[in-house]
Amino acid sequence: MDSEYKMLRTKGGKTAFAIVGVTAHEGQGIRWHESLSIVRRLYETPVETGIERALREHMERGGPNRSIEVTKLVESPSDTKEDAVRCASALATWKALGHLESESRIVFQGENWDVLFPRDSFGHEF
Repeated sequence: MDSEYKMLRTKGGKTAFAIVGVTAHEGQGIRWHESLSIVRRLYETPVETGIERALREHMERGGPNRSIEVTKLVESPSDTKEDAVRCASALATWKALGHLESESRIVFQGENWDVLFPRDSFGHEF
């Protein structure tokens, strides 16, 4: 399943921006489309951290492991930081795995944006 997420938030006059597109396939692992070699060098760690976080949450909720291909990454040199890329990749992956965006929250913690996949006290997601 294809999915894309546009992260655009502002806090304290600072903008956080990134667009990440992914495709979920049968299998395991993370792949990058060959056209993304330049941005991969810049953002590989936050993209893959976001993907792994969404995959882990998906599997903890009983979903199967999937292979994720990164198909798109749009940045803005002044507004794209690692936290925005990590959030965008996590939510693009979450949606590609068949989940709803409403099952997640983007929050500002300390100096960074982060994605939460909340559950209630009984372990049920909401």
